[in-house]
Amino acid sequence: MDVSVIGSAMLDTIIHTNRLKRFKKGKKPYLGFPYSSKTEIEELRFDVGGSGHNIAVGISKLGNNVIFIGRIGNDPNGEMILNNFKEEGVDTTYIKKDESKMTGFSQIFITPNGEKSLLTYRGANNNLIPDDIPEAIKNTNWFVFTTVTSDQTVEAVKKSVELVKNNGGRVLANPSITMVKHRKEELTNLIRKSDVAIMNKEEVCELTNTRNEKKGLKDLLKLGVKSAVVTLGKKGIIASNGENYYKQKPYNVKINDTTGAGDGFTAGFLHWFMKTDSFKDSLMFGNATAALNIESVGATKNLPSENDIINLMER
Repeated sequence: MDVSVIGSAMLDTIIHTNRLKRFKKGKKPYLGFPYSSKTEIEELRFDVGGSGHNIAVGISKLGNNVIFIGRIGNDPNGEMILNNFKEEGVDTTYIKKDESKMTGFSQIFITPNGEKSLLTYRGANNNLIPDDIPEAIKNTNWFVFTTVTSDQTVEAVKKSVELVKNNGGRVLANPSITMVKHRKEELTNLIRKSDVAIMNKEEVCELTNTRNEKKGLKDLLKLGVKSAVVTLGKKGIIASNGENYYKQKPYNVKINDTTGAGDGFTAGFLHWFMKTDSFKDSLMFGNATAALNIESVGATKNLPSENDIINLMER
């Protein structure tokens, strides 16, 4: 198996409205609408998402064999997620239906300029346990983990990392700020055992206790990870493989929806790294994948093909 993934799988409710207001409280920006009022929205749609889902589907769509390991609720939303994985070619053998919790759910608010804020319920995602991890995962070439937060799910990821590393596989860590804030010690130990870590500026600065993304990148490498990438949104990326430092600007595209842009980068990066073993070229490929992703609406519905990505890189 090329890739195994553990992370969240959610049903997303995506709301577009021009009536949401952006404001600051102190130095932190917020998104809100009037209290005790009815706010009209311009567009409503439903999609399957979650970082684990998005990365697994993205890698699969680029032609790789992918297993997703996780839990969904025994409910219609869970069936929608399961069917989506199957349609996108992701192996669902090790997805279990949970009887005690509903399928994970996110409500996503999209602003007129394409930025987003989320409300998230992890639900059945948090019920993954070490016994859910199949022995077959030891045969995977790459294991990818995104954010997990419950005690038992963190233990499941630890077990997966040990199985994969002990059998010559490699690990890519792609946690969110939630895991950084609530599982910092466990995450730090997992990153020490990882081959690649991909994080955004907020995440790496929080993890390494700094305000500077360059210092955060250096400190991330000091933890023992072989290669690290820090995504900077409109400013592009910085990265290092321990020998060379790289800085890339984003591709110039129209921003329609940033949902899943980071997941698109991770999927594109890993696909090209598995194919070429070139860290520098994989950064470019991931960057181009993310750019084409934010040109379209939705996290995975309109993911670009390998040829589309290469064409953007060659412009």
